[in-house]
Amino acid sequence: MTCPHCRGGTATLAVQVKGRTSSSKQVASGGFVGFVRSQTFAPRADLDMLFVAVDVEKAAVMHARLVPSLEYAETLGEPNRKGRYRFSASAKPDSADQWRSYRLTAAELPRRILTRLGELDGAHRCKRAAGARR
Repeated sequence: MTCPHCRGGTATLAVQVKGRTSSSKQVASGGFVGFVRSQTFAPRADLDMLFVAVDVEKAAVMHARLVPSLEYAETLGEPNRKGRYRFSASAKPDSADQWRSYRLTAAELPRRILTRLGELDGAHRCKRAAGARR
């Protein structure tokens, strides 16, 4: 049986993007705040959350966090009164916020996506191999 998210044996990664621009007060002060709706958030192995700050004048990524949705879900408490989960991170290099290990520059982001695809492809191959042995 072929995985519906695979093409030619290669895994795909779904990415939910939450972006903020350099003109926002939070980004301008070195932070990032994003919200994920609890009604539509369905964590799974092949879904990552991309929280990205974009410089509007340069049309370039300033910094990003690519967080696997299963790991993001582990940190969630109750949604706010609007039914949303809050994501808050700092762009400051010396920050000790809980998302610092996911912090990426624009140059690091493509490599991290390829790494995630490799992780997923390896997991799919293992499942397919296990199914073939039965």
